[in-house]
Amino acid sequence: MDPRWLDWVVCPRCLGHLDFREGTADLWCPADRLAFPVCEGIPVLLLDEALGPDGSAASVVPDPQP
Repeated sequence: MDPRWLDWVVCPRCLGHLDFREGTADLWCPADRLAFPVCEGIPVLLLDEALGPDGSAASVVPDPQP
């Protein structure tokens, strides 16, 4: 994944910073403890596709919109 994307993408749940984890090739939100997969260099920022800290599917409830 192009590291310049990290300046543009945010967590879809909390709108916080995402870190790229090279070992698992995903984007990690430290605030929500969610991982978002990167497929063929494209981040998949869908809450339905988020993984928990152990790599299992996370059941994520979106924050209510103001």
